[in-house]
Amino acid sequence: MTTAEMMNVVLLSCGRNKRWKRNSIVLFDYDNNAADVEDNSSLHLLMLKSLEQKNINERRLPENCRDRYVIRRLAKSSDGITTADLELLRKTFMERYANCKDHSEKIYELKCTICAINEIKICSRDPQWLTQYQYLLNWCYCQIRFISNPAERFQLFLEVKEKYRKMFELLRDVDDVDKLSSYLHWSQLCYQYAELVDRESLSWCIDVVINAKNALFVPSSRSSTLSSKTDSSGSYQSSSSSNEQMESIGLENQRRIKIATIGLIQSNVLKTENAYVCSLKRRLKVTL
Repeated sequence: MTTAEMMNVVLLSCGRNKRWKRNSIVLFDYDNNAADVEDNSSLHLLMLKSLEQKNINERRLPENCRDRYVIRRLAKSSDGITTADLELLRKTFMERYANCKDHSEKIYELKCTICAINEIKICSRDPQWLTQYQYLLNWCYCQIRFISNPAERFQLFLEVKEKYRKMFELLRDVDDVDKLSSYLHWSQLCYQYAELVDRESLSWCIDVVINAKNALFVPSSRSSTLSSKTDSSGSYQSSSSSNEQMESIGLENQRRIKIATIGLIQSNVLKTENAYVCSLKRRLKVTL
């Protein structure tokens, strides 16, 4: 007879203010045709145990994890996967990982997280959405980089690189200055996978730094326009002048943040190159 096992799955509601809800799905085992075999048969018992273990192992495969169904359900909701959803998912994955007792559990949780991430379609140019998505990516791929089988790391790097490539293609028409944070997150990953990084990966960072520098260090026509208006008319109200000063201060603070971000990207690129050279020297020593 066919057996069924109920398993609770955490799903997000489709409402506007999403909260965790508990729903149930039913996992059905394959028909073991028990009626055709005598109950007291040792072969029958062995077959049942083997089938039970097979089903347990299949459910424990990362690609069969329940997180994938959570993401699919979210994606079909009226709001889709929101910035708040991404933040909540990341915190949930981090909490589960922190509760893992041994190495194999940690690997399993991280691979489940990757399978869940693969269900998220990169289709938003919203800076906050991308930031939360990148936080999730970087946390997961940095954690697994240090505990995974070394033979798997190159494939992991290629996977996360393709995800960033898609994001950069979405941001193609955005000013380089306004997408520096995305390249900062990418440069951080490059440093973590330094021995596997290729020239293309670093060129993405180098190109955006060059373009952003050119944009930031060109004299601003905005500031000269404001000063000329102030000089040509003495009838400006003090409140208007104060607002312009506040706006000018805000723009200057943003500019300083962008310049600092450029410095961090450059630092990560330099550290990545140095780490790559060191790893190359070690490999050459082993070969010689």
